[in-house]
Amino acid sequence: MEKITNERKLLYLLLLGMLPVFFVSLYFYSQSTYQQSLTYALNDAIAMAQEKNAKEYMNKQVKKIFYDADHFYIDKEIETIQPLQSEISRLQRILEQGYHPSEDEMRKRLTFLTNGQNTLSFTEGSIKSYKDFQETIETLSHPVEVDVNDITVIISKVEGLSPASDAVNLKRPHLIITELKLEKRKGLVQIPYLLDLKVLKREYLK
Repeated sequence: MEKITNERKLLYLLLLGMLPVFFVSLYFYSQSTYQQSLTYALNDAIAMAQEKNAKEYMNKQVKKIFYDADHFYIDKEIETIQPLQSEISRLQRILEQGYHPSEDEMRKRLTFLTNGQNTLSFTEGSIKSYKDFQETIETLSHPVEVDVNDITVIISKVEGLSPASDAVNLKRPHLIITELKLEKRKGLVQIPYLLDLKVLKREYLK
């Protein structure tokens, strides 16, 4: 059997002596990795808690804003808007001046705009109830012809703003436009647009 040389013995002793250092280093590394993982997990938990608190605060503020909303806001503030008033005025002025080559078409158009056919009327869908609020889809019962000014006024009313200022209507329910379609039409004295609108009405329970 070959004898182990002194140099090899010394090498073995050095390797054995390094083993504790290696295991200690490995232990501290694993502890450091574990602490780092805990730090990441803690930061994630804090971020989630802050996000949850922010959402809860926002929900409380939104509920506070719309708490005393008027259930009939759409009936009073939006359905009472009379579209294409400027076109009606222009047609009336032209017809008052006497004969016009397009007089028959203008009279038919004026009748359409003034006899109630082109009015804003919403149909209320089924109510979905939740813990703190209820939702209803309000849909125009038929598309309505409007101009650019009408569109501005309607959207402002949905948003609860006055077209002439940033004043908020405090009786407005939480309204969210879910669908808005505009189709450009051919007009006699001005260009109208065919509007189709769908609004989600959210009312917070008292």
